[in-house]
Amino acid sequence: MASTALLKLICVVLLCMIVAAPQGEARVPVDLFCVADVAPKIFPCSAYLIFGGKPSSDCCLGVKQLKDLADSRDKRRHVCRCLKESNDFPLFKNTFVAKLPELCRVNLGFQISKNTNCGTLK
Repeated sequence: MASTALLKLICVVLLCMIVAAPQGEARVPVDLFCVADVAPKIFPCSAYLIFGGKPSSDCCLGVKQLKDLADSRDKRRHVCRCLKESNDFPLFKNTFVAKLPELCRVNLGFQISKNTNCGTLK
């Protein structure tokens, strides 16, 4: 099945990005929280994030679950960092990533952008 192969490829690439993520003040390394809790919620969005169009209902359910997961300042900042890292995934189009919450009618409380300062979220 092609979609299963695509998801496996995405998992491998994300895992490589996580391992190779540079450390520093501007970028926080992505960790197990991103892989175990955030990534599975955005995987149903892969087709939209690559090709555009309309996010699936499963995708939007995952975005809603991300909002529910970010129920404290620290978790919100962490989810923000994970999603910010998704902008670096070579197949995902930044404009599609940024528009995802709006298209799913979910207010995450922050913009998904490389320019978002996740450390200042309340």
